[in-house]
Amino acid sequence: MVKIQKISEIEPCLDFTEFDMLKKYRQSFATSELGRL
Repeated sequence: MVKIQKISEIEPCLDFTEFDMLKKYRQSFATSELGRL
């Protein structure tokens, strides 16, 4: 049960970082597209 608890504690952090990376990727993609034009 302790392992499951630790995983559930770490999971939100992984979800947040994944979302943050996606947001940064989209921002960099948008800027690169504008720079290309």
